[in-house]
Amino acid sequence: IVVVDPATGRVLWKTKPGGEVRRLLCTEDRVFIAHELDDCSVVCERLKDGRRMWATVVAENSRYRPGGDPVPFMDIVGGRLITVQHLKGRPGRNRAPLIAAIRVSYGMLLRCIGLKPTSGYNVLGAKAGGGIIALITESGLIGISAVGE
Repeated sequence: IVVVDPATGRVLWKTKPGGEVRRLLCTEDRVFIAHELDDCSVVCERLKDGRRMWATVVAENSRYRPGGDPVPFMDIVGGRLITVQHLKGRPGRNRAPLIAAIRVSYGMLLRCIGLKPTSGYNVLGAKAGGGIIALITESGLIGISAVGE
């Protein structure tokens, strides 16, 4: 990951978070990185200097499902970083999409919800607004509050 000052083109900092980067989200002062090493994790780096603010394991001893977009959604809603992740299941079984809510300020995993494990719940897209996250799935629309309900 390379962060560049848009006004000058100067490289501010570089990092290798380890593992495979699956999604990035930048805010005014932070960069959130969903990646996979030994676990499926999210790290938060300070935008101005790359200092690690926190790292949170979302799913221990897990891998992202191959093919498609393994992390189709990551956004901040109500002080929480919300991620949707497609994890690889055991051979012959699909693993349901996992929705995680992480406290932005210090990285605490607040809630982790697995959707019903059917192929119809593959998340194709999502949108956040007004404290609600709308997930677009193969089976229809699912609405979830920012606290994961």
